[in-house]
Amino acid sequence: MVMIEEILIIGNNLNKIENLANVLHWNSRGENYYSDHLLYQRIYEDIADQVDGLIETCLIPIQKATDIEFDYSDLFNYTITFPITPQMLLDLIVDTIRKCDALARTDIPEGIKTYLTDVSKSLLVKGGLLDRRLK
Repeated sequence: MVMIEEILIIGNNLNKIENLANVLHWNSRGENYYSDHLLYQRIYEDIADQVDGLIETCLIPIQKATDIEFDYSDLFNYTITFPITPQMLLDLIVDTIRKCDALARTDIPEGIKTYLTDVSKSLLVKGGLLDRRLK
């Protein structure tokens, strides 16, 4: 089912965003150390909740309604390329916003559509903060 695959890709991206932000949080340096440290912390803490919500709001109801079995470990199937940069994180946030928005515009259940829209809005705020920091 295409919708499940797309939701798993979004979940995978969210997990990757969380991990990239966590690494950037640990490696914050320089003049803006503390503000960068807090920004990345805010991103990875919020994203962890969104991954949990994605599973509970989108994937579990689909699985129950369709009896389709899928492996939640697909949410952790990614490679991180080093060195990690703030721009990599911003690019992934933008890509995930696009994926959420595209799926939310399709014929999917209203609850899933609402959740994806909320994730997109949250990522837009985080991406805006990060973009401002990078300029």
